[in-house]
Amino acid sequence: MTPDPAYLPSERSAARSAPPVERQPAAAQRDPIGRARSTERRRREQRFRERRRDLLADIALACVLAITALVIAPGLGVVALVSIPVALALIGSVIAERALRRRRRARQRSPLR
Repeated sequence: MTPDPAYLPSERSAARSAPPVERQPAAAQRDPIGRARSTERRRREQRFRERRRDLLADIALACVLAITALVIAPGLGVVALVSIPVALALIGSVIAERALRRRRRARQRSPLR
């Protein structure tokens, strides 16, 4: 049976005298074009979030003003009975068009066709 080399005196002294090997991790290299693209994408997403927030605030204010006008002015209730369904139909058509457009894009991109 051979003895374990770690227990031999010559091996232990050689292991102690050798300097420890320090290894640096490889530096991650980022593509400057990729960095610019991701920065631009983040900036665009932030801008769209701000625009969406502003639009939501505008819609809320418009609803408050419309309700106030309906309560204060006589005869506007009759106008509201006609205009509210028309407005809802217009908004619904915009939403439906966007949904159809997204479905068409998804079908064009899908590799299963």
